[in-house]
Amino acid sequence: MAQTVAQKKAQQKYNAKHKEQRKLMSYRNTARVFIRSYATDDDLAELQTLMMSRSLVNRERAQLPTVEAYMTAHDLADKLIIWDRPEDLLTARQADDDTTDWQACFDETIAPHFNRDEPVIEFKTTGQSKYYSCSQAIAILDWQDQGASS
Repeated sequence: MAQTVAQKKAQQKYNAKHKEQRKLMSYRNTARVFIRSYATDDDLAELQTLMMSRSLVNRERAQLPTVEAYMTAHDLADKLIIWDRPEDLLTARQADDDTTDWQACFDETIAPHFNRDEPVIEFKTTGQSKYYSCSQAIAILDWQDQGASS
């Protein structure tokens, strides 16, 4: 059954308003078709590794509000920085300081320890920075809180 002009216009309006949702649904459906119809055992093994990695990233991102709440409650915005992705930290450092080889520092300090999509928590103390995952940061903050209250 053909769409009326009004239906076509409504569909275009919906598509424009929900562009991101439609893109995600398309990616999800494409992945499902690939897995169900075309994936080899090697493909499935790779996908399983990617899914486990993404699951870790999702858990880390779910913990961000806890770190942000602690920062706010303890006025630590000058000592704690939350980087959405490791590359964001590198880009900011390269923009702020062109005298240091930040790429080499990043490759040695950050890249081996963080997934490319994983948030990085930076603690600044006495002119030095230490980098932690969200779960590590929460453990440190909890430990610090317990020490302060005892």
